[in-house]
Amino acid sequence: MKTSGLIYTWDNALPEGERIVEVRRTDGTLLDMAATYSVTVNNFIAAGGDNFTVLTEGTNAVIGANDLDVLTEYVSAMPQPFNAVIEGRIQRLN
Repeated sequence: MKTSGLIYTWDNALPEGERIVEVRRTDGTLLDMAATYSVTVNNFIAAGGDNFTVLTEGTNAVIGANDLDVLTEYVSAMPQPFNAVIEGRIQRLN
């Protein structure tokens, strides 16, 4: 899963559902697991796709434009060819 605004570490040796070891904001602050956060996800993931079923339990959902249409419009508006870099925000332990 690609993220924005977060850095996370996961351990593939842990049981499924318990693999996330740590989540921080990009400023280094640990997420408060008791807090409520707003998230932005694509239509597929928001509907529980790829077994992200917890997202279907969210409250105050705001549905925007279709994500594929928005991505296509965004990329088309960029100077071509556009460039992307690996940022290292996801760390795997095992």
